[in-house]
Amino acid sequence: MAQLKGDGVISERVLIQTGIGGLAPEGLEVHETLPFDQVQTLLKTASIVVCHGGTGSIITALREGCHVIAMPRLSELSEHYDDHQSEITEAFEQRGLISVAKTVEDLREAIARCRQAPRVLATTNPVALIEHLDELLAALGPSGDPRARQPRWPR
Repeated sequence: MAQLKGDGVISERVLIQTGIGGLAPEGLEVHETLPFDQVQTLLKTASIVVCHGGTGSIITALREGCHVIAMPRLSELSEHYDDHQSEITEAFEQRGLISVAKTVEDLREAIARCRQAPRVLATTNPVALIEHLDELLAALGPSGDPRARQPRWPR
């Protein structure tokens, strides 16, 4: 992030949460920690969020309609105990919800793509999905099974 900000690729405000004792690159707004309510407030006006590959970080940003670029922490770099974040981010990326970057060049390209792409608003509220599934089932028509004509999912 610091390199891309310094190169002028990123002109927007860059706020970084480093964790306690993390690096504080010059030219960036750095916080070791931020309360969750403050993160949620910041996400309401953020355009692009770059985060590690944790599901909480990804979903929290997607709920606010932010573009998400994940840079998963890797065990081979001693950043994490295993590569579950790579697995998680790959699944989100395959569904078109996020971009994944592993290098500065990947990040540069992902930022450019995000600036051109429509926002993806994700939710964990199942109501719309349940209604959609009920419509699909109803479109199949009566099959003699009374359950085919009634919503199958509890409200």
